Parts: sequence; structure tokens; C-alpha cells
Amino acid sequence: RTVSCAKVRKHEFRDLLSEVIPVFLKYDPVVMNLKVMVDRLVAANIHMNELRVSYGKQTETKELVNMRKRRLKLIRSIVSQARSMKRTGVVSLDATLLVVVPFVERYLVPCINANLSDTADRLKEMYTVIDTNASIKAALRSLNLTLFFDELNALQQSILSVNTLRREAAIEQPDLKTKDVKAIAQDALTDLLTTLELAPIEHPETDYNPLIAELNKILVYYSVVVKARSKKSKQDATSNNLSMTVATPDKTTAIAS
Repeated sequence: RTVSCAKVRKHEFRDLLSEVIPVFLKYDPVVMNLKVMVDRLVAANIHMNELRVSYGKQTETKELVNMRKRRLKLIRSIVSQARSMKRTGVVSLDATLLVVVPFVERYLVPCINANLSDTADRLKEMYTVIDTNASIKAALRSLNLTLFFDELNALQQSILSVNTLRREAAIEQPDLKTKDVKAIAQDALTDLLTTLELAPIEHPETDYNPLIAELNKILVYYSVVVKARSKKSKQDATSNNLSMTVATPDKTTAIAS
């Protein structure tokens, strides 16, 4: 069986190497007469691990998405509470609501449908007003809304911190070309597997079957992934494909493309 390395996506190929390399090291490359080829693959894998997904929408973590959802839910809750208290018509709250409701309508209501940048700007301005306006702060405390505004502020600061870390990570990302780095690793892996295929013939005194069997358990999984994906796309750029093959002395066992 064979698998097309070119069809294994970058993050999948990186995972494949992280599983395959320990297997080769486990069986002692020196004893298996594979040290030079294994060392080459290990060196190529170092560069593969330095690759990161480019900064952009796809890098948004699940944590960040969840925090934004919680922020929106909290904003809706505060708006709902302020409007509900206004509808009650409690006379003793009238003066306080005259301060809080317009404040909420001005800063929080627009955030419900605003983009991320506009929301951040509005919240920043809102908390500046709260910190410098004693009457607003007192009104929020009187209506027991301080806890909600404090929680929203803490959540917003967490979101800003995560965004800052993402920007810094993007700036620090090494200037590596994914195609080049992956191609070097592909060549190293393909050459290593080819060497392993011939090794039982060149070194009949060494038992390679346990190593080959353990490798194939890993390779079969990626074969299934590639095969499932190829069903969705019938275009097969065979000229760009590299095959990974592991053979035993009496039969070939590798990944299906």
C-alpha cells in the first residue's frame, strides 16, 4: 500500500512525524542500520515543528470564541435588566434609571450588533466614563449592576490579552516557507522508508518485522484520512505525489492512497 505525502496536510504530516520518529528511535537506528536516515528525518522534523498556522481567522482559539460569546451574553443580560427595571415603573428608581438606562443604551446596546473593533472601542470608552463619573458609578451600585459591569470588564480584559498574545505570536513567527519545509521532511521520510524496505535484504541477520509492523499501524490511519478526502476530489495530481512504502522481506505493507 502507498500514501501520497503531498495529500497529507501540513498539520497532519507534522502529527505523522511525531508518531513515526519515536518508533524508529525505539528500535535503535544504529542496530537497525538506519541512523543516518533517521537523523536526517529528525532534523527535518525540527523545522516542521517551527511552522505555525498563519495569523488570521483560522487561528482563533476555541477559548477566544467562547469568551466573545460570554461577553455578548453578558451585554444582553445587562441591557435586559436595565430595560426591565424601567418597565416596572417603580417611582423610587426613576432618578437612578434616568442615569443608567441612557448610559446602557449609548454604550452597550450598539455592542450587540457591532463588529469586534467597534465593541472594543465602545467598552473602553464606557469604562473610562465609569471610572471618572461618580454619579454613574453610584447609580450602577444602587441598581446592583456593579457586579455585572465588573464581570464584563474582566472578561473584556481577558479577550484583549488573548488578542495581544496572538498578535505577538504572529510577529515572532519564523519566516519559513511551508512548502519547502514540508518537501524536505517528505523527502527524508520517503527515503527512510525506502531504506527500511531494502534493509531486510541487505541485513538479513536483523529482524525488521516488529519495526515495520508498528510503523504500519500508524501509517494505515493516515491512509484512511487521505482516502476519505480523495473521495471528495477526483483530481489526482499524481506527478506531485510522493509515496511512503514499508516492505517486509516477503511482502509490501504500506499506506493506501
